Amino acid sequence: MLGKENISTLNTAHKLVKEYGLIAVEDLNIKGLVKNTKLSKSIYDVAWGAFIEKLNAVAVKRGVHVIKVNPHNTSAHCSNCGQKVPKTLSVRTPELS
Repeated sequence: MLGKENISTLNTAHKLVKEYGLIAVEDLNIKGLVKNTKLSKSIYDVAWGAFIEKLNAVAVKRGVHVIKVNPHNTSAHCSNCGQKVPKTLSVRTPELS
């Protein structure tokens, strides 16, 4: 029997695969990230590695490609125009002038 977290994770994976033909995820060094005691609980709580595995499994069945990208500067560029917009980690959406 699947727990609520597993069902939610699978539902999210199915939603993404249904909506997109190509999904790019950051190739994060999860083992390195959890060494940071301030981040480790949050990283384990969201089970990022397990989610990516489930996403890959669902994508393969549906013929959708999942690629891992280098995480360097991935959130520093505007996804609409590509302009580099330096910001702190607490800022999630770039504000262009």
